[in-house]
Amino acid sequence: MTPETINFNLWPRQAEACKALEECEFVFFGGSRGGGKSHLSRCYALGRALEFPGTRHLILRKSFPELQRTMIDRYLSDYPWLRYVERFHQFILDNGSIVEMGFCESERDLQKWQGAEFATIIVDELQFHAREVVDYLQTILRTSSTTGIKPRFLGTGNPGGILHSWLKQVFIDRIPEPGMDMSKYRFVKSMVIDNPSIMKNDAEYVNRLKALPPALRDAFLYGSWDAILGSFFELDPGMEESPFEIQETAMRKTGILSIDHGLRHSTSAGLHWVDERGVVHRLWSYQNSGFDAATHAAEIADRMMSFPHTRGAPPAVFVYDPSMAGETKVTANVTISPLREYQKVFNAKHINVSWEPAINARIFGSQLMQSYFKDPTIKQPKYKIWTPYCSDFRVLLSQIMCDKHNAEAYLKEETPSDDLADEVRYCICHAHQMVSSDREMAEARKKVDAARASQPARDWYSM
Repeated sequence: MTPETINFNLWPRQAEACKALEECEFVFFGGSRGGGKSHLSRCYALGRALEFPGTRHLILRKSFPELQRTMIDRYLSDYPWLRYVERFHQFILDNGSIVEMGFCESERDLQKWQGAEFATIIVDELQFHAREVVDYLQTILRTSSTTGIKPRFLGTGNPGGILHSWLKQVFIDRIPEPGMDMSKYRFVKSMVIDNPSIMKNDAEYVNRLKALPPALRDAFLYGSWDAILGSFFELDPGMEESPFEIQETAMRKTGILSIDHGLRHSTSAGLHWVDERGVVHRLWSYQNSGFDAATHAAEIADRMMSFPHTRGAPPAVFVYDPSMAGETKVTANVTISPLREYQKVFNAKHINVSWEPAINARIFGSQLMQSYFKDPTIKQPKYKIWTPYCSDFRVLLSQIMCDKHNAEAYLKEETPSDDLADEVRYCICHAHQMVSSDREMAEARKKVDAARASQPARDWYSM
């Protein structure tokens, strides 16, 4: 086979996706397992590289083993005339075009493409990448080529993963984000029954998908996006509420400021208040990265002191990530501690709170969070969010996946969603302990009162 005789043999659904890419900048192709996603990715990138000389194209997977198995090995076997430069993971064509193979296990890997430009970016299994990855890749989707090629983004995937909610919102439900031109976004559904290779050579594969549990079967066989498959938390629609006035005495009694401080990833903080029923109200969220502990502390303190609905009243307790108490050596004689930096800032601003390390029990905390987000016994959530000040809360939490090694806990992946989940977990564990202690004391008082009431009265005059 040579470039002159190449025939990609695209199936009807794959051809439909290529046609959609002629009209739209961003096409998402997927649905059921076995729908021909990787085959389309390879064919589309190579076809564009052949058609437009001297252009650059990128195919991305989550990890290198996946990239090697589904892309590099298949290119080498299907198109042996391609020249592969292993050092740079690039296939170089005679017309000067390059098809680059990339992997992105975390946001840090994106630095590899700082300043790069690609006329085509293809992300195979897009649902496993964070939203920040998609946003960054679109900044390098451009070309200075004079061939007339138009930049195109192709994503492929199935229901599930950390990007499930966003993919469903934009491509399935067609709900735009602010400023989003939906004419540039298109979804092409692919099914395993559209794959002639599987239907001809491995018809039993469909039967194996049919035998899966209902949720998995609906997602992997029929491409259903109705359930958030793989997401750990089920968020009650009634979680959102409007702000109200909270008295200073109430904040000083049951207010909680929780924080998950990040060194190489984002810092997440939330101001909470626990009412007399034990319901936790999240008043505002803070999430930022790239700053030192003192800068984060100053921003959080200023936000807390200027918050109108509490009139700047501080909470009763600052619940912090236990690792914040650790010391980092700067010089031979100088060490710093994130916790100490926060305390310095708060003391300088005359903010008096009790500093308490969080209960860092991930499995217990994960289960407790589920019960607070959706409690079937009382038919309403015990964790409420103030919508105007916690706008990204629902989106970020819905991206948290189950830990495949422990189904009782959520997966930690060092993403903004993960940082938020940890910070919320610290708050809920502390609030639960606080409410439980109050209830135990109340029960003890009831027992003492009942015991006193049951004792016969003494006649002090006859003693």
